[in-house]
Amino acid sequence: MSPSLGEQLATWAGDDPKIQLLVLIGSRTREADTPASADVHSDWDFQVAVSDPGRFTRGDWLAGIGLKPLAYVLRPGRL
Repeated sequence: MSPSLGEQLATWAGDDPKIQLLVLIGSRTREADTPASADVHSDWDFQVAVSDPGRFTRGDWLAGIGLKPLAYVLRPGRL
């Protein structure tokens, strides 16, 4: 069985010292087998905190870890 997207990103984040935080958010965090739980068509949502945000302005970095998303959205955080 191949690793899930979450497992792939967790491995990548653990190996990259510029990744400070990777948190799965959204429907995939909900309890399985409930009306609100994710299904096979659900998207993956992550909150990522990095020390080099410039490299994430576009989704090009995903090709470097073997991923080709259908969509990529960047929502910069504010403190």
